[in-house]
Amino acid sequence: MIAPMRKLLFIIIVLSTFHFPLSTAKAQCPMTNYGIVPVWPNTWSAQDKSDWWVDMSDRGMGYFHSVYNWRELQEMLDSNTFSSFVDNIEYGKNVLGFDKYLFLFQNPATFVNRMPPYVCGSPFTDETVMRDMEAFICSMIDSMHHVIDYFALGGEVDMYFKTRPEERDSFMVIATNVSDYIDQYYPTIKFGIVLTTRNGIQYDQTMWNMIKPISDMLVVTYWPLDSKFGVDSLDLDSVQRDINDLLTAAGTMPVVIKESGLPTHDSLGSSEQLQSKFIYETFIHTMNESQIEAVGYDFLADFDSAQTFAMQAYYELWTTDFYYYTISLGLMDSVGNPKPGYDMYLSMLDTLCMMAGFDQNKERILDMYPNPASFGVQLNWGMDADLLEIFDAAGQIVFSRDIKNERTLFVNLSDFENGLYIIRLSGDIVITRKLSILKD
Repeated sequence: MIAPMRKLLFIIIVLSTFHFPLSTAKAQCPMTNYGIVPVWPNTWSAQDKSDWWVDMSDRGMGYFHSVYNWRELQEMLDSNTFSSFVDNIEYGKNVLGFDKYLFLFQNPATFVNRMPPYVCGSPFTDETVMRDMEAFICSMIDSMHHVIDYFALGGEVDMYFKTRPEERDSFMVIATNVSDYIDQYYPTIKFGIVLTTRNGIQYDQTMWNMIKPISDMLVVTYWPLDSKFGVDSLDLDSVQRDINDLLTAAGTMPVVIKESGLPTHDSLGSSEQLQSKFIYETFIHTMNESQIEAVGYDFLADFDSAQTFAMQAYYELWTTDFYYYTISLGLMDSVGNPKPGYDMYLSMLDTLCMMAGFDQNKERILDMYPNPASFGVQLNWGMDADLLEIFDAAGQIVFSRDIKNERTLFVNLSDFENGLYIIRLSGDIVITRKLSILKD
């Protein structure tokens, strides 16, 4: 993505903070490396959103991410909502099976909307700002390290520091210290700094050469656009080249494509068919590359008029190109009508599922009856499994049993309260079911 869009996901999180559903029926598809950022169609109900998460879990969507800046995180802590945010991620990972989560701490600009009020306006080179930001980042990692697979600092920093070169050295001090902190205390978390594919890897690797020694991964955004948000259809014939360039730059490091996408408006030289082609090409040239651990797509739906106006005001960008870009990013239109790209995305997920030897249309291999249940439920499964767990509506484990060498189990529900529960069967794959308990 190019420079004017470096703040984009800050807006998106405000518009569409994810809330995972309690109810799900997870199919046999193993989790993949792919994910979509859910900017919701403005006609969708809470049930529609819940059903979408279930469908994506069924199809094996395994990657999700979120983006926050210092000020937003501080406000979450002050309002006592940070812990519920972390709990929600944990539920998505542990119960629904989304197994790759990236957290991005946004660029350290001293803008009023990025920094806590007490440091707004202070230069980033100020020692107090540097010290306090580093301490805040480390304490935040302490609080959510158990759900983070990838921690990214900054966003498209190759573009960011072109306009703020005076901040780069201070940023590198913090980045180095945070990387060392993660290595020392949470070595399973992979650390990286987000670059653009075009400017940060293909055109000029100056910033990559600076951050590579402290990185555990190459993490990039991938938007084949020109400086005016336009699309060159020839670029879509070069996806394989782009992916190869990323792998070459990474060396032996893993690659995470934090976000990718393509607008569809014809005024930008694009179309819905080109978006579909881009999705197909991206899947084809990443799906067999084990070094590429995650690929995100932005976004599920186009922005509606109110969201578009908010984007324009936020960036102070009122150009026609930016307007057309903003209103056509989604895989659906703003009211939920799928574009060909959405069908292509689902088709590619289904292809990965079948390639793994699973068929989503096969009969589920965890059966239970009755459902709703009153005093007991009979469970039967047709796979080797290790553990069966039941979660209540708060995500707490209320029943757990080792089931190695078993294929059937009756669970006495006499001590359970009325409500919705999730039954999770864990083995080589994870299957979940919704159980309703309804007593007279």
